[in-house]
Amino acid sequence: MKVIEKKEKNNEALLSRKEYKITIEFSGPVPKKEDTKKELSRAVGCSEELAVVRKITTGFGSDRASVDFLVYSNADELKRIEGYLMHSKILEKMQKKAGAQTAPAQEAK
Repeated sequence: MKVIEKKEKNNEALLSRKEYKITIEFSGPVPKKEDTKKELSRAVGCSEELAVVRKITTGFGSDRASVDFLVYSNADELKRIEGYLMHSKILEKMQKKAGAQTAPAQEAK
């Protein structure tokens, strides 16, 4: 994976973060968010723990992708904003699945 250009940089003071739109070039399948986060953290010069890859957008059959990349100023802001909105929904779904899977097992007994 190779960073081609940094298109946009917005400083969002109210959310304590910087937003980047970065174009990357890759070969093979689209890189995973974790791998992309590592590479872009090095390219931007920030800590990997404070970075979030929001979205990777590719064109059909293209070897280039546009990445929405966020860098927070501290870990507390990252947890407050990203943790509340995204991870609480994921946890709810996981708990519902776990509850639905244990219920049929109990009924069978």
